[in-house]
Amino acid sequence: GMFQIISKNGRIERKVASAHKGAVLTIKFNHSGTALMTGGEDGFVKKWSKTGNLQSKFCHTGRAVYSLAWSPNGQSILYCSEKFLTIKPLSPSMKEVKW
Repeated sequence: GMFQIISKNGRIERKVASAHKGAVLTIKFNHSGTALMTGGEDGFVKKWSKTGNLQSKFCHTGRAVYSLAWSPNGQSILYCSEKFLTIKPLSPSMKEVKW
């Protein structure tokens, strides 16, 4: 799947053609606008720079990721996959919470 970054005036700034295998189902900028996360049919949650450069494959769920949201402080991500909600911190030393 692919996504596009579009400027405020409607100009396409960047096309990311192979963001996920299958469709990109959700995409969210962080609150400061410096990074974004995508979730796809392939089960990956990926972190991108604001210009569309892949920074990390944040996690792999094994199932499609339908929605995600940044925490207010930008230190963790909430995502839903299958019948679960997961809060995963950006810091690998912190534990995720799943229900």
